[in-house]
Amino acid sequence: MAAELLATMEQKAMIGIETIVLQPVRDIGDGSKARRALPSQHRYLVGPFVVFEQIGAAEFRAGHGLDVPLHPHIGLATVTYLIDGEILHRDRLGEVQTIYLARLTG
Repeated sequence: MAAELLATMEQKAMIGIETIVLQPVRDIGDGSKARRALPSQHRYLVGPFVVFEQIGAAEFRAGHGLDVPLHPHIGLATVTYLIDGEILHRDRLGEVQTIYLARLTG
């Protein structure tokens, strides 16, 4: 369990860690997987304004990729940060954007 990673609250405070959130991998559509750290039962007060997910690592052949079902971003600003590679993002409004390695995109 996450709490076992650091033995005492004193140790957590000494290094500035309040909570360690280890989330299970879940399907986000088309067989793609993500870990959603925020919001969670440990830090529910940040949502729905903050969603923090790790998706990947994954490799796709040219012309193939994720086909994530429709999902709302109403009232949310999105930020994507890639650690490797690039993504061509298309949304239902017809917007198309290339997201590049190590650049913040929103």
